[in-house]
Formats: sequence, structure tokens, C-alpha cells
Amino acid sequence: MTIQLSLVFTLIGMHFFSDFLFQPPKVPTFRGNLPRKVVTHCLCYAIPFFLLGVNFMVMAFTTHFLIDLCTDNILGKLWRAKRARWHMLVVGFDQSLHIALLFFIYWLVGVDFIVYNSLLSLFR
Repeated sequence: MTIQLSLVFTLIGMHFFSDFLFQPPKVPTFRGNLPRKVVTHCLCYAIPFFLLGVNFMVMAFTTHFLIDLCTDNILGKLWRAKRARWHMLVVGFDQSLHIALLFFIYWLVGVDFIVYNSLLSLFR
């Protein structure tokens, strides 16, 4: 299976947009394993992935939720303990895992190329 470079940039760009820029200001950086706050964050994260298809969006929500449920508690403890180096290592691992799973989701369910090609045509 080959992957187009435009799809690589799309997945990484959508991850950055969804995980950081598309979040409401009331969703704190450290949600501390509070499922309601993690669900809110993950819903905001997953919505833009609708552009790649419903199956892609559902899988993006599910994997993001499971990862953040695990890492948020660890990140909060490291931040409070002022363990900046370990905190950044966990953030890096968290982000790498999110991006890797987006490519796994692409491999597993693909994307809705009608919507994807329409999205790409906006930037041509």
C-alpha cells in the first residue's frame, strides 16, 4: 500500500489543528483522568476527521480517547512534581502515538476519497 504525500500532510495537519487549535478554551490542558473532560476534548478532536469519513472519525475519537485517558493522569502528576523532562517525553510519546494511529486508521478503514479530494481541491 502506498500513501500520497498530500495525505501524510493532511493527517498530520488535521491532527495538529484538531488536538490544539480546535479545542475550546474551557478544556484544560491536563484533564486529570476526568472522563467528561476527556470526552469533550476527544469529540472536538474527532469532528474535523468527519471530512475523511464517518468510520475514520469514529476510530480517531476512540483511539484518541483511550490514549488521553491513560496519559493525562501521568502528565498531570509529572507537571505537579515539576519533572519537566519526563513530562515532555510523555507528551512526545503521546503525540507520536496519536499520529501513528491515524496512519493505522487509514490503513484499516481508508478515507472517503470523494470528500478528501474535494478537501484537497480547496488548496489547489
